[in-house]
Amino acid sequence: MNFSKTILFITHRYEPDLGGLSKSASRISQQLAKMGMQVDVLVLSRDFPQGILQQDPKHHVSKLAVYRMGISSRHTTTMMLALHQIRTMHQDHAYDLIWGHYAYPSGFLACLAAREVGTASTVSIRGNDLDTALFSGQAFSHLLWTIESATALSCVSTQYAQRLRGMSEKIQQVVVLGNATDTDVFAPSPVADKSPLTMHEKPNPFVLGFSGELREKKGLIPFMEAFDRLSRLIPVRALVVGEVRRSDQHLVDRFLEQKEDLRSYLTITGHLDDPVLISEYYQNMDVVFQPSLWDGLPNSILEAMACQRIVLAGQVGGITDVIEHGKNGFLISMAQMSKAAEGLMELFHMSEDQKLCIGQAARRTVLERYSLATETLALEMFVQSL
Repeated sequence: MNFSKTILFITHRYEPDLGGLSKSASRISQQLAKMGMQVDVLVLSRDFPQGILQQDPKHHVSKLAVYRMGISSRHTTTMMLALHQIRTMHQDHAYDLIWGHYAYPSGFLACLAAREVGTASTVSIRGNDLDTALFSGQAFSHLLWTIESATALSCVSTQYAQRLRGMSEKIQQVVVLGNATDTDVFAPSPVADKSPLTMHEKPNPFVLGFSGELREKKGLIPFMEAFDRLSRLIPVRALVVGEVRRSDQHLVDRFLEQKEDLRSYLTITGHLDDPVLISEYYQNMDVVFQPSLWDGLPNSILEAMACQRIVLAGQVGGITDVIEHGKNGFLISMAQMSKAAEGLMELFHMSEDQKLCIGQAARRTVLERYSLATETLALEMFVQSL
């Protein structure tokens, strides 16, 4: 199906920026362009001079142009500069739709500009934007105005859709658009060479894995505590494919100061750009432990499941849409986090046949509901409805 719509896609994270928001913004905008729409991406960036708009030459997808605008250290100045830039771009391109990726600032700007110029708007609620704004007065007022003003909303889970509908009767349309992953790249394969882990080996260690940015909301403390408690029961090592958020690095440092004997059995790869290499690391993990305290729908969980890994994840957000406990993975509530090591021990003692059955069901779930092909179909239906 081919669409002739022109879209302005606003985001404050875009590849090569780090994080799931950057990944989803890049993937969705590229999917829209491949469907035949002309997509201009406006990235509010800290890496460019204030107010200066530059086209990013690194992105060479047909019908997709990526522009980065430098933001100010003063938030109000950034918002005024961005609104002016959006007006100017609309004058040049007459957009049919302005898409805000994340409620604030992108979604707020999308709705405000769309109202001014008389075009449609949509806001993609990702999870953290809704979770945190609910408990901040100024942020909540921006959020409420945004969700009531958008022509349509999308979000990554049924839980968030229900919450949005409960917040206001003025909301026009809410559609669940989950994340997606490349199931050709993230697929089961023979165990990769473990030499890149450069760790002192324990005999036949159980590899406890995590992927993404390890930080408070992603369950940094429960992960490290489970690693500690598990190490007293079985030979184990922890593999973090990604990095620790800078503001939370002190938590890891303090843990390792107190547990110096575990330092040699913890590997943190640092940020990796190569999805093939990330997929290879997944093959080394016996269990992927993603103990999120609050979350949307993490790409890492879909990637791990596509690789046929056993996943134990926090019972929050969009994760509960994907994992059916005991069938294609396992869920753990916040109240159970202190007993995560015991749950991991149960997974350690599962038979190989049980692990294979769970892993195959996990991959099947992603193939059927969270592949790039299924996302394309969902996007087509969503855009058609606007």
